[in-house]
Amino acid sequence: MLRLSRGRFGLAGTWAPILLLNTTGRHTGQRRGAPLLYLKDADTYVVVGSRGGRAQHPAWYLNLVANPRVEVMVGGQTLPCLAREAEDEERSRLWQQLVTLNPGYVTYQARLRRRIPVIILQPAGTSQNSGG
Repeated sequence: MLRLSRGRFGLAGTWAPILLLNTTGRHTGQRRGAPLLYLKDADTYVVVGSRGGRAQHPAWYLNLVANPRVEVMVGGQTLPCLAREAEDEERSRLWQQLVTLNPGYVTYQARLRRRIPVIILQPAGTSQNSGG
């Protein structure tokens, strides 16, 4: 489906950008894939660990915390990336853009005790500071 749609998915009557995040299972060591809505920010990709507003973090997030070396399939390309969690001002700036992309994130965060992680996927060979 991701290949057929060229990385887009229908969301609330519009097309939303989707990437496939491949992580290494923290218990199994096996490759695990998760299709995720993403935001492009300079040379990075940004995803959200909302898990549809559920109380627990998504498995892919726990996997990348254990091993931040991931692979991203986006726009027909497969890229090795390094994952990290956005913090403070960077997170605030990105969160505003992500909420514009999917307003449901506000509802999810309001009903959760955990802070929804905003993850930056930095393609290998690019600088670590996207800066905005």
